[in-house]
Amino acid sequence: MKCMRYVMVCVMVSCRAHYVCSQTFMRQRPMVDDSTLILFGDSCFIKNFGMVVPVVSRSVHPERLAKYFFPGCTCLRVRDADGDIAPEWIGLQAPLGETIDSVFYIRPRQVRYGALLALYAPLVHDSYCGMRLPIITVHNNLYTGECRAGALGIDNQVKTVTDALNQSSWQYGKWCSSCLKKTGVDDIELCLGWRYVRERCAASPYVRVVVPTGSCPCARYVFEPLVGSNHAGLGGGLWFSYAFYQSERSSVQFLTLLNATYRFSACEKRSFDLCPNGNWSRYLLVVKQGAAVDPIDGINVCTQSVNVSPRWQGEFLLNFYFKRDNYGVRLGYDLWARAAEKLCLCHSTINQYGIFNIRETAEDGTTASAATINVPPINVPEDSTFRQLALTDINLGSAGQKRSITNKFFVGVQAVVPHDRVDTHIGISGAYEKASGNSVPSSWSLWGTVAFNF
Repeated sequence: MKCMRYVMVCVMVSCRAHYVCSQTFMRQRPMVDDSTLILFGDSCFIKNFGMVVPVVSRSVHPERLAKYFFPGCTCLRVRDADGDIAPEWIGLQAPLGETIDSVFYIRPRQVRYGALLALYAPLVHDSYCGMRLPIITVHNNLYTGECRAGALGIDNQVKTVTDALNQSSWQYGKWCSSCLKKTGVDDIELCLGWRYVRERCAASPYVRVVVPTGSCPCARYVFEPLVGSNHAGLGGGLWFSYAFYQSERSSVQFLTLLNATYRFSACEKRSFDLCPNGNWSRYLLVVKQGAAVDPIDGINVCTQSVNVSPRWQGEFLLNFYFKRDNYGVRLGYDLWARAAEKLCLCHSTINQYGIFNIRETAEDGTTASAATINVPPINVPEDSTFRQLALTDINLGSAGQKRSITNKFFVGVQAVVPHDRVDTHIGISGAYEKASGNSVPSSWSLWGTVAFNF
């Protein structure tokens, strides 16, 4: 049975998709940018309210996320010849007369849960101010696995591919085999808007400020959990609502939203591949000039500080609300889009290093600048001199968040408990959010609504 499983995984490797760039960083959609969570009742007509929204979501289609981090496939073969990774580059060495032959795969999943707190209060002349404050916990798990047909490594600390990708000497870029967790306050929204209400329609233009609450990503792990960001945002939007039908007991309401926000740049840590050396070249061994026989883990050198600009993002929402007496049903669609990040190196010392030449014996010796991760070091041609890595060798595209588009379909039921002073709205909603491509997770989500308008 074990052999059959190994053969099946090998076939998956051989049937890999076309060559694409592997990615080292992923940022999910922030909760504060999801307007479906604050919908309740005839919300565009209500001037002041507070609400608590408990929410949980879980990613789906882990094989698609795997292709984001791997070069277009869901697993990689680590072997001495004809593999995706030559084991010597990541510290795996087989006993004499034996070989390393393993298939390493991941099935990434993300779970997020927490609560969104929102408060909107009237000011003067139909103006209002509002705040959204999300408190969430994020669980990211790569669910790594390995099918081994060859020998174990001779190093007691690095016997398998999983061990090799979590070496203690690696400061960055580890492929953690357990769940990573982070809890905190996500980015906060502050808004100022104006409400115009007529008999059957209402409009509400507003401006919004996104207050960053997170620290910058540390790049210590692939698929690290993120709560908040260090990118402030400024934008605006428009709510519009129209009641197609309205009577004493029932109504049919249409509501739409359109907004756009610009996120400003900030400095972060990211791990990069090298343009001339292909995918996973960040894990090649490197040497410092003047110490050509002392290899260094390349991931520690290829992780750089960069100025990251997330740029524009926008949201378009359509919603139909059917109400009868004190009960209502909501159906809707939400489109969210984000531009690709722009990255610029802050400061780099990568030009002090070159790629390790395993045949070199002199301190001021040569390098192997043509190395790729799939070719064993002994088979790589050596340079005639010490060839330094250049800033232009850094593949900025390997660590920048790609353009993201999601399509969210949601449905919910709500009830109103009327009172002389405060009406209470209670509801439950569910949604499926499908990502176009694999740059963010597709997911399902459930959330409750407890709102008070006064």
